[in-house]
Amino acid sequence: MKKILTIFSLFCSAFALTAGPSLEDAFDLYAPNGNSTHIGIWISGELGSNRVSLAKGKNPMKVPDEKGELLQADPSGCETKYCFLGFHGGEANRAFNLHGSVGVAKNKWTRIVVTFTPRKTGKVRFSMGGGGGRKHYPDKTLYKYSNLVFRRFAGLTCENTKFNDPKFTRAKSWNTSTWWHFRAIKAEVITDPECPEKRCFRAVNTLSQVIPVTADKMVTIIFYYRSDDCFDAKM
Repeated sequence: MKKILTIFSLFCSAFALTAGPSLEDAFDLYAPNGNSTHIGIWISGELGSNRVSLAKGKNPMKVPDEKGELLQADPSGCETKYCFLGFHGGEANRAFNLHGSVGVAKNKWTRIVVTFTPRKTGKVRFSMGGGGGRKHYPDKTLYKYSNLVFRRFAGLTCENTKFNDPKFTRAKSWNTSTWWHFRAIKAEVITDPECPEKRCFRAVNTLSQVIPVTADKMVTIIFYYRSDDCFDAKM
């Protein structure tokens, strides 16, 4: 019996060494640093061999669309902001990548609107959020931990494309940022009484999906966003 207990003890010790840092360790390595009051949007048409070039969209809150109508105010009372997308890296990249960002009020739900026009039928990657920065050691090498940035999303609607789980009810429907150091920190669906949908998707840094597009048909994507907590990686 004593021999069995000794073997079990050694096994547990070995498992503890290979299990990796715990969630408690993560909080020991990070410090609070405000809120995620800026959100970035990326559209990438460079997905394998079927490359889709992109044209900038237009602000439906100021410029009439093809029907001659302006985007109406949000019925839930949230402020609406248009995220203008410019060519990421300059127009010399043949417009395969668009990027833009917009600031929002702290801890308040905002309706975000983004538009773009594909020049070819195919698929593109739509990403929203934004990563945390990484600090440098005095010798200029990168610190191994990136900052943790939490963000909240809800109620996505769109025209001329299609998303899986646009209501954000299933965390696994979206590609989300992950930390191999701390796998316990994951995206999740949570309740939020202030959200127009009453529940939302709380993600770390960035989430994305590959979506279908049709040549020359302007895509409009509208969703709700709210800032959350940011944590700086400690040195």
